Amino acid sequence: MADAAELCGPVAERLEKVFPDMCPVVVEASVRVARGRLAGARVEQFMPVLVERVAADSLRQLSDPDW
Repeated sequence: MADAAELCGPVAERLEKVFPDMCPVVVEASVRVARGRLAGARVEQFMPVLVERVAADSLRQLSDPDW
């Protein structure tokens, strides 16, 4: 089973592929959120959904400063 640290690289890579215009700071913030969500979890099968949710959260934070 991969741990959170091992999965953060793939999360960043997928975010950059899905959202190529996302700035590196947002990618890094998204990876930090993902690391928290992945800690101690077995999530390989949920990776695509997780990436979409993390990216959506990041975009929502950018568009709504009160979020």
